[in-house]
Amino acid sequence: PASHASREIVELNVGGQVYVTRRCTVVSVRDSLLWRMFSQQQPNELPRDSKGRFFLDRDGFLFRYILDYLRDLQLVLPEHFPERSRLQREAEYFQLPDLARRLAQARATLVYSLER
Repeated sequence: PASHASREIVELNVGGQVYVTRRCTVVSVRDSLLWRMFSQQQPNELPRDSKGRFFLDRDGFLFRYILDYLRDLQLVLPEHFPERSRLQREAEYFQLPDLARRLAQARATLVYSLER
């Protein structure tokens, strides 16, 4: 039972930021990069840091929004969020097309409202 529980919890080191979540969260979007990493690859094939956490060389600050999205497939950002284009790039990297599309639409709407 303990080994099953430990497989259910995933520890990630994303660009130096540590995230602890459930495996079902990281595999919640089929065909995404994280889904492929944690459902198709063997765990020993994935890079790990010195503490044994799975290591992703990406923006650790922005990953919190990726993880939030994976939890309930909703996009909720702070009101004046200046990093939409960078977050869109992260969504594209993690192969989350719906999230990337939503960010692109939100950015287009924001630009349009600023130009008026």
